[in-house]
Formats: sequence, C-alpha cells, structure tokens
Amino acid sequence: MMRLFAFFVLVLLGGASTPTLAQSQNAWIDDELFVPLRSGAGQQYRIVNRGLKTGTGVEIVEWPEDNNWAQVRYQDDEGWIQKQYLSRSPIARMRLEQLQQRFSTVQSELEAARTEREKLRNERDQLAGENDTLKSDLQQARDRVEHLEELAAEPMRLDKANKELNEKVSALRTELDQAQAQTAMLRDDKTSQQWAMGAGILLLGGILGWIFQSRGNRGRGSWMN
Repeated sequence: MMRLFAFFVLVLLGGASTPTLAQSQNAWIDDELFVPLRSGAGQQYRIVNRGLKTGTGVEIVEWPEDNNWAQVRYQDDEGWIQKQYLSRSPIARMRLEQLQQRFSTVQSELEAARTEREKLRNERDQLAGENDTLKSDLQQARDRVEHLEELAAEPMRLDKANKELNEKVSALRTELDQAQAQTAMLRDDKTSQQWAMGAGILLLGGILGWIFQSRGNRGRGSWMN
C-alpha cells in the first residue's frame, strides 16, 4: 500500500515537471530491500550494481514521464531503477535515524549546556563567597582604621588637656602671686600700723608725763610758799 502510494506520489511529481532531465535532484531506495541497478530501462538489461540497499542515496539523471524507470547515478555506476523503488524524500527509517542523531546532538548540547550552567553556578557561588570574604575584610579594615584614628586622636586629646591644665596652673599661679602680694602688703600695712601705734603711745606717754610733771612742779612750789 505504501509502495503504491509512493508510486502515485512520484508519478504526480513527475507529471508536474516538464523536463525529463532532473538537475541536482536526489532520491532514495525505498523500503527494506536491495534493488539492482541495470544498464537500461527494463528487466532484460544487464545488472550494473547487484543491489542498492534501502536508504541509499542516488542522483537522478533522467526521470521520463512515460516510463516506469528512472536513470540514476550512484558513485561511479550509472543505470536504471524502477520508479516504484525510489522516493523523493528520505524513508521513515532514515528520517528516524536523522531524528535520533539530531536528538543525540541536542541531548549532547543540552548536557553541555547543563554542565556549563553548573560550572557558572559554581563560579557564581565561589564569587559570592569571595564577595562575602571581601566584605568581611573590608569591615575589619574599617574597624582597624577607626581604632587607629582613635589612637591618633588620643595624643591630640591629651595634648589639649595638658594645655588646658597648664593654663589652669598658670592662672592659679597668677592668683597665688597676687594673693602673696596682697598678703605682703597687708603685712607691711600691719607693721606700719604697729609702729605708728607704738610711736603714738610713746608720744602720748611723753605728753602725759610732761603734764604730770608740770602739775607736780606747780604743787611743790605752792607748798613751799
């Protein structure tokens, strides 16, 4: 049935084309069999090639419309084959093999893509780990910088505190000098006051003595008279 269907398809295809000489066209041996290649278009002609296996590709040399035979070329042999054994497209088994080969190729490409994806995923994870390590190192470096800045700021803080302390000591010394000067002045004033008081007392004593003496002399004179 399939052969008859293929034959009608080939006849229709052959009838649709006007030239009897095909240009760069190919055909395949149909079904699972071995077809002899003959020197002429008929069973009476000698066999050029004893059997072309199913799926063998041949080049069409001539495809006569009014003949059931087609002239083909296979490698170095050229002869005639009945059209019923020829198909204008690869047979199902060949197409299946091609599909299997394509599937195998696609599967290999898919496996390679999966391997590449896994490789990229591992590289991504590795880069993520390295990124985390770099972040940790960066944070540690920042902490060290902050610590160094604190250490560097400590002498400046001590120097500032020392300056403030020196200023306070200088102010206290000034106040002490002023207090000592005021104490010395007060001491000098007290001594002067004591000397003045002593002199006043002596002077008062002298005056009182002179007064008492004067009065005594007057009383003695009156008594003697």
